[in-house]
Amino acid sequence: MQFDVTTSVLRTQQGRLQSLADDTAAAVTYAESHLSLTWADSMAFAHVDNVARDVRDALTNTLGRIKDVLSASGTELTLTADDYDARDEEARAAMDAQVRLVEGAEGGH
Repeated sequence: MQFDVTTSVLRTQQGRLQSLADDTAAAVTYAESHLSLTWADSMAFAHVDNVARDVRDALTNTLGRIKDVLSASGTELTLTADDYDARDEEARAAMDAQVRLVEGAEGGH
């Protein structure tokens, strides 16, 4: 069985996660826009204004956490890709060194 990681795919997914994280700003703007009452409306519908404010604050908090998780996940994908690339390079260098040793030993006979 062979295990292969295509690090470019990890980096592509990191970009997608970051794009989703960036999209949370639009969701926050939408929530703030649609869950805010004018001063006059808030006087007439004080209870609704309080509920809307609570929902807006909860959504803003949740979206902030989602953004943080998406960004952190993307960072981990990049670090993982970098680690796989480094380990693959180390393995190639070690194999090349062994080949040179064998070629050197065969040439010395």
